[in-house]
Amino acid sequence: MSGINYNVHCPNCGHEDASGYTDSKPFVFTNIDCFECGFYTTTSIGQYDLEEVNKQREWLDIGDPLDKLPHLSKHLTKLFE
Repeated sequence: MSGINYNVHCPNCGHEDASGYTDSKPFVFTNIDCFECGFYTTTSIGQYDLEEVNKQREWLDIGDPLDKLPHLSKHLTKLFE
């Protein structure tokens, strides 16, 4: 990974040395771990089902409904196994 580690204030307990990590490849994400109170954030990936995608496309008026969705790229799903 090409990200950076840094210290942050824990939003839960205020501890000054919670661990932060941010990366921008293959997409921007930030994680926080606090080993004073156990608070953490994670980035997860997923894929909406076809019904939800088409409902949102209709609501946002961004085109005709889709007939099917492409599969998620394997390199993305392997990042968070």
